Amino acid sequence: MMDLRDCVVVLWRNVGPYHAARMRGAVEAFREIGVEVVGIELSDSEATRDWRTGGDGLGFELITLAKGTELNKRFGDRSKDFVRELDRLKPRCVAVAGYDRPEMRMGMKWARKNGAVSVLMSETKWDDRPRPWWKRKLMERLVRMADAGLVSGGASGEYLVSLGMPREMVFRQYGAVDNGYFEEAVDRVRGEGKGGRSYFVVCCRLIERRKNLKMLFRAYVAYRKWAGADAWDMVICGDGEDRAELEAYADEVCDGGVDFVGFAQVDELVKYYAGAGCFVHSAMNEAWGLVVNEAMASGLPVLVSRRCGCAADLVDEGENGYTFDPNDDEELAGMLGRVAEMGEDRRREMGRRSREIVGRYGCDRFGMGLRGAMEAGDRQVRARMGGDRAVSEGKEPIGLSEDRGHCDDVVGKLGEEGRVTG
Repeated sequence: MMDLRDCVVVLWRNVGPYHAARMRGAVEAFREIGVEVVGIELSDSEATRDWRTGGDGLGFELITLAKGTELNKRFGDRSKDFVRELDRLKPRCVAVAGYDRPEMRMGMKWARKNGAVSVLMSETKWDDRPRPWWKRKLMERLVRMADAGLVSGGASGEYLVSLGMPREMVFRQYGAVDNGYFEEAVDRVRGEGKGGRSYFVVCCRLIERRKNLKMLFRAYVAYRKWAGADAWDMVICGDGEDRAELEAYADEVCDGGVDFVGFAQVDELVKYYAGAGCFVHSAMNEAWGLVVNEAMASGLPVLVSRRCGCAADLVDEGENGYTFDPNDDEELAGMLGRVAEMGEDRRREMGRRSREIVGRYGCDRFGMGLRGAMEAGDRQVRARMGGDRAVSEGKEPIGLSEDRGHCDDVVGKLGEEGRVTG
């Protein structure tokens, strides 16, 4: 059996600002118990996202398996390269971002073979897409390879439990952004007082059909008919192969008012958040929706599709926003009008409530959740191996025991230690 080091390896597809912020949260959480955190990415570029991450100033070690090779549909299997790094680093814990890539599955296999803890990071929920019975059986087998799970919300936690992960081994918070950065950057831009009429902001990152923009545009048309000359414009941040088709559709049905601004890096994105009056996320299918975290950290009221995994966790109906049926453009049109019509003081109050709620879903929670998953997984590994491998003594992993009670009726919530409870 390999002698393992006090090191945690986190494997990502491609490290962008979201991932880098979470890694820094993990570095802080594990520093308390003397454990090193190393990030590994499959590639330093991805076809669907032109990230900029800050180069050498990341705050953690990052290893790229295929430098200069774009991560796309033809990207080859880099499992051998990943195993080579694992053999060199000898981590006591391997955390992988999902199980769709062969490298992710290899990470869990390596951990099982070498007596390390494997943590499956997942935001998948049961209604993301139709799955045949045989695929669910395969997913159950994959989940059983992991010692613990780190999930984004109650819905993804319940789904992992349904696939066989013991409830006490599921931790949060996988889905998190750098709340402090968005709050400070947006407030700084607002302080410059550039003014102008408010608008609805929609951030898709990747513009594709599942984002449900055609329905959003139909709702926007109905809202504009009602609002007349006082109607807000709508700004779409994002890019993708469906952009041209959706731009043409917006021009046809909306006859103005919709501005596609392209893919925006984080430092550019805060300018759009700062000038907006409300954020809208209309996706028909979204595992979590980190853009909602961003908008809330930016102090915006939010309108979120009920098919988004974050909706039950992040939206307190009438307090910081509203949820809607992504098939009902009339319902959404009414909500667009409701938010635009309310006074600025009321929208500002909803924005403050957004910041309060998302403050419980920061990158520090990612770090402590990952640490809690590793420590719980360590106990699993020791029991499985019948040994007494030392476990670092540290503070109990923190959770989100203050989660709103209404989540109980929907998808379950978190217990005292960040575990998903019934």
